[in-house]
Amino acid sequence: MYTHRMRYVVAIVSLLAVAGLAQVPRSAAGSAAASKQQAFVIQQLITQVAFRDDGTGGRTTQATLTVDSDAGVKALAVLSFPYTQGYQTVKVDSVRVRQADGTVVTTPAENVRDMPAEISRVAPMYSDLMVKQVVVRGLQVGSTLEYRVESKRVKALVPGQFWFAYNFARAVVCKQEQLTLSVPADRAVLVDSPGFTPTVTEAGGQRVYAWQTSNAAPAKANLAELPPPPAVEATTFASWAAVGAWYNQLQQPELKLTPAIRAKAAALTRGLNNDDVKIQAIYAYVAGQIHYVSLDFGIGRYQPHAADDVLANGYGDCKDKHTLLAALLRAAGYDARPVLVNTARRIDPKIPSPAQFDHVITAVQRPGGLEWLDSTAGVAPAGWLETQLRGQKGLLIGSQPIQLVTMPSVSPVASTADFVMTGALSAQGTLKAHVTYRLKGDADVLTRAAFLNAAPARWQNMMQYIVRFLGFGGTVSNVVTNAAGDIEKPLVITYDYERDNFGSWSTQQITPPLPVMLLPQWNDQDQPTMTSGPRQSTARCTITLPAGYGITPTPDVHAKADFATYRSSYSFQQGTYTAERTLDVLTRTVPAPDKAHYLAFNKTVQGDVDAWTTVDLPAGAMTAAQQSQALTSKGWAQYERHQYEAAARTLQAAVQINPNNNWAWNDLGDAEMSLRQMAAAAKAFRKAIAVDANDPYAYDNLARIFWNQGNLEQAEAQLRKQIAVNPNGPYAAADLGGLLLQEKNYAAAVAELEKARGIADSARIEVNLGEADFAVHDEKRAEAAWNKAMGLQPSPLVENNVAWQLADAGLALAQAKKYGRAAVAGLGTEVAAMKLQNFTQTQAAAVHLLADTWDTLGWIEYKQGDSSGAVSYLAAAWRLAGDPVIGDHLGQVYEKQGQKQKAEQMYAEAGAAAPASFRHPRRRLRALLGSDAAAEDLVHEHFGDRSQQRSVSIPRLAPGSINASLLLRFSPGPGGKPKLDEAIEASGDPLPRNWTQRLTGVSFPVLFPDGSSTQLIEGAEVACNASAPDCDLVLMLPQPASFNP
Repeated sequence: MYTHRMRYVVAIVSLLAVAGLAQVPRSAAGSAAASKQQAFVIQQLITQVAFRDDGTGGRTTQATLTVDSDAGVKALAVLSFPYTQGYQTVKVDSVRVRQADGTVVTTPAENVRDMPAEISRVAPMYSDLMVKQVVVRGLQVGSTLEYRVESKRVKALVPGQFWFAYNFARAVVCKQEQLTLSVPADRAVLVDSPGFTPTVTEAGGQRVYAWQTSNAAPAKANLAELPPPPAVEATTFASWAAVGAWYNQLQQPELKLTPAIRAKAAALTRGLNNDDVKIQAIYAYVAGQIHYVSLDFGIGRYQPHAADDVLANGYGDCKDKHTLLAALLRAAGYDARPVLVNTARRIDPKIPSPAQFDHVITAVQRPGGLEWLDSTAGVAPAGWLETQLRGQKGLLIGSQPIQLVTMPSVSPVASTADFVMTGALSAQGTLKAHVTYRLKGDADVLTRAAFLNAAPARWQNMMQYIVRFLGFGGTVSNVVTNAAGDIEKPLVITYDYERDNFGSWSTQQITPPLPVMLLPQWNDQDQPTMTSGPRQSTARCTITLPAGYGITPTPDVHAKADFATYRSSYSFQQGTYTAERTLDVLTRTVPAPDKAHYLAFNKTVQGDVDAWTTVDLPAGAMTAAQQSQALTSKGWAQYERHQYEAAARTLQAAVQINPNNNWAWNDLGDAEMSLRQMAAAAKAFRKAIAVDANDPYAYDNLARIFWNQGNLEQAEAQLRKQIAVNPNGPYAAADLGGLLLQEKNYAAAVAELEKARGIADSARIEVNLGEADFAVHDEKRAEAAWNKAMGLQPSPLVENNVAWQLADAGLALAQAKKYGRAAVAGLGTEVAAMKLQNFTQTQAAAVHLLADTWDTLGWIEYKQGDSSGAVSYLAAAWRLAGDPVIGDHLGQVYEKQGQKQKAEQMYAEAGAAAPASFRHPRRRLRALLGSDAAAEDLVHEHFGDRSQQRSVSIPRLAPGSINASLLLRFSPGPGGKPKLDEAIEASGDPLPRNWTQRLTGVSFPVLFPDGSSTQLIEGAEVACNASAPDCDLVLMLPQPASFNP
């Protein structure tokens, strides 16, 4: 009925649903609010609602919205209007977009799809739930969206009764909003709209309430409490007893104690002689074994399915799960009743209406009172309720009298977190430790669900995220958990932890390796704040230091307030450092008058958490320069293993210890470049130069940054400085020759490359020298240089570069093809040996090189006159890499074949993908179309084609909104079609264990050249909109390799 967000950390900044508007993705709306730029602005929203005496009626929504950002385009690109078949109909009258230039784009009827709701794909029992979905045409930033939608209730949910709830737009800017509610004039209807006074008129036997309002700025939500009731409420029910009686007569027939129900209850309680244990056993079965289908109360029919059917089907929404739980409990001799509740807002006691509720839980009559059970939580112990329900009202049904009751404000399941770390620090500052983390209550439920929803292969990534949230920056491994065990017992997670350069080891300062313990930040309003209490967090670490090292412990801290207590203790004895902290949160909220006390308490705790502890070094310990050099060596070793983030951290520590270590500055710059942090890299290289103006590498390194940024003049200046201070260096002359070659200064490039050749043997130098020689018309020397490159480094990278140079020059094409095929064979062997679980940036570059090599072979086929063979290679290369150079080649082949339309499209796609510096596709397109304007128009039409060509709809992997990154391995199947051999999840939202089975039969947008036997590894991003029936999968373009042997 409502969606449990089972995450360890949930940061919810969501826009409240705007009543009457189409459903939009929450992530897009939320991100817009967070950025302080509105995703969209509602210019006008008109909602007209009418009810007949029999409970039928209709609703018309007319909306005008301006799109202010890309987030708005994303949010409104697909409009969704859910309804229940047999009870409602939805008609989309019009959807159109007005562009800034006055152009009007009307969304055609074929863009309106009527489809089963997402949930019916996994739960056929709810096949009457439908969605009218509209794919909006022409939407972009600056445009205005207008639509009009009519919905009709053709069959009353409760004959002779109706109810209504509406919220005015408050989470977005709305310049004008109108609401009219028309009800039979002679019918007793309770209407309430505190703070919004309607005008009331009567005509034609109808009483019409009309409201008009606006909203100049998004309202800030008070996170310390549930939102208030809706702005406008109406109901024909006269009392809560009437609402309860109506629901009771709906559910009673479905509670029938059939033989199957009685047999199941007997089996679950067999051998148990304690009431608590029996109730827990029945609850655990329904909670854990009956799959929860998340539907809001009132979506579809209000009547639950029969308990017998829910037992047989193995799934149900909250009404169904309560019905089965109540039936099993009754069969075992216990009195179980439904409680209608609301998880999203407070209930208004004045308005007895079914619209007040979005969820159903269970209350069991026990000798000491009611025991509350929510079987939809799945992994929660009996008695646990979500925090939104604690202290809130619910409608208890089945008792006399039926009445609103208040649920417990404090969970009977205590919330505790106990962290224990045992480890040792090395003299180099590396902490290695083992952690046991025990959770009970709220954190247990959320974390356990996250682990159970993920494959064990994902547990390490998940725990890595959790420890970062706890304040740790190292890496975890060997994660073990009892998540699948008894839900009545605490969740236990154990893992190993390692952190290089722990604390600020280079300055002999550390902090205890304990989770951060702080109360939440006070909200920025003068309102109560939430503490997520009552709860207790305890943490203890026992760390052994190297022989001879010591610790000067910080003072113990004790803080006490009405809402929390905190205590810490620190000691060092016999080489072991021990730190302990305990935070007891005593209340759920803290009132606004206590804000100053709250901030002072948190400041005290923060000061303790942030306090540095001094490490006392033994006599004869390494000097700062020696420590810095040791860290430099370690950082470079990490760099060579492609551990760039770790290398950057280690090298930062090295320069922090010794700012005059120019080698460390150079290596740090290399690490930052590999992380694509160019500004940080340039700063590091300049630091190296400041330390030593005659640094043998820093100017060259700085030149690479300018070169990467397209600033060739500055790059050349830096290279010449490097040659001046280090004329025999192995890189600067070669780099200068390559730069001059790019500038088409061929004679100067030959001269510099000849100098570089005299300093060092390098395949890169020979490949570039061959190109320069060919450009000055010395074909013999060019071919000799390329062949020498092959002898120096016969790798796929060099083989492809040489093959390409020969092919582009039109020389020795048979030999070029031999080199190209050798490159493909070598890359094929490399890719086949790659493990998806350990896939690296370097390996991704090898996949991109495969596309380059197919491009080379395609170009060779073209030069040899085999255009069909050329298309086979080039089309596959274009699909894999989307490189505009490859697209330009494919366009030339199509043009040569006389396929003018295909050539035009290919040049347009390549032009759309090309940077400003690569104009060849646009020039060829202009030649075909006859004008620059026509060429630019066609290029603009094909923006986004690359993404579309690498996109495919796939079956939904799991309910709800999903964003995940995958790694996929393909091989050529029958007829050359791609065959998915392997798939793993790399990151993102956890997927269910069987998600790969849902990819069977998907026609992936992957191409292989004719006769290819090479495997491909591709990254993919999967996005599932909660309101869409399918998911979108986009294959990501691999990154190119750099030629720097």
